[in-house]
Amino acid sequence: MEGTGRMVRVWCRGQMHQRLRSVPQADLEVYQQETPNRVFKNARPKTLRFPNGSLLTLREYNSPMLDIYCYMKGYYDMDREKLVNDFDYLEKISEAQCASAGWQNSELSLQDVHDLYLRETEILALLMAEKGISDVNQSLVDTLEAHFVVKCLLGRGRGAICDVPECSWRTCVTRGSRFDGTKEVTETIVKYTSLNECPKL
Repeated sequence: MEGTGRMVRVWCRGQMHQRLRSVPQADLEVYQQETPNRVFKNARPKTLRFPNGSLLTLREYNSPMLDIYCYMKGYYDMDREKLVNDFDYLEKISEAQCASAGWQNSELSLQDVHDLYLRETEILALLMAEKGISDVNQSLVDTLEAHFVVKCLLGRGRGAICDVPECSWRTCVTRGSRFDGTKEVTETIVKYTSLNECPKL
């Protein structure tokens, strides 16, 4: 099982390298920004409120977009071990998500997403610096969905095939209820593999 997970990791790196060989160097910044940075154990938990009212608590201050992306795409709701070790299952999940995103009709380009991503990264940095719960606006949600569609274009309809296991390798979550004002809502709390907080895969 562990060997299969390692093979998926190597395959993903090779596929991404091959797909990006023809992409202009300036456009690669959006992928460079996705490289996970170290998460510090004593980092202050930050809670974000999404447009649907749900809450996400994370401690990834260098690349918070990663945790948000995994959360938004529903990867935290999937079986971590199966996603890392069952390649056929991973392919089905990826193809289904790209099909639902309508990637074949999209006219988005890497440059489009690059520009949106940079803008939203700046806004998110301000949110992460605030105390208390901060609201994630719909434009960030839309930008990450556009980001996913472009990955589907690059992956020819299987754009999530590396995103899904990456979320499983680096994080896991716990869930609970908490009051947000007068309303009880579901809170998703991100845990980090690098801090030995997640079950070993």
